[in-house]
Amino acid sequence: SSVTLEPVSAHYTCDGANVNPPFSWTGVPAKSAELVLLAFDANASKGGKLVAVWGVAGLKPSLHRIGPGRLPSGSFAGRIGSGKTGYAVCPKHGAKGSYVVLLFALQHRMHLSPGFAVGALGEKLLHSNVAEGSSGFSYTRH
Repeated sequence: SSVTLEPVSAHYTCDGANVNPPFSWTGVPAKSAELVLLAFDANASKGGKLVAVWGVAGLKPSLHRIGPGRLPSGSFAGRIGSGKTGYAVCPKHGAKGSYVVLLFALQHRMHLSPGFAVGALGEKLLHSNVAEGSSGFSYTRH
């Protein structure tokens, strides 16, 4: 399966509204029970782990997109590397931020709650996914 990210602009960073950009995807296997979308700052790490900038769980397998700045019914955001719950993309002034986005189609629901720790999901997702896709985007802050 694949994940396609529409071009990111300043609107989707701390230089703008700092809301999630739209995401769309195809190829979710019919036997999927839940989708989980995670985004990480590819240039930052804490203790050797990538820093999460967004995480959404509870996505229905029938979905094919997330609109800008809002979550589909039944889905919810997790707690990211900054400690806040939601989405945040804010590279340092003069720096280019690079971000990796991962979409997991899971064979069983994870039964997570709003505010789940995005950075702690890695191992669980690797063992329960039926398909995964990835994409990325960047933003240079002036």
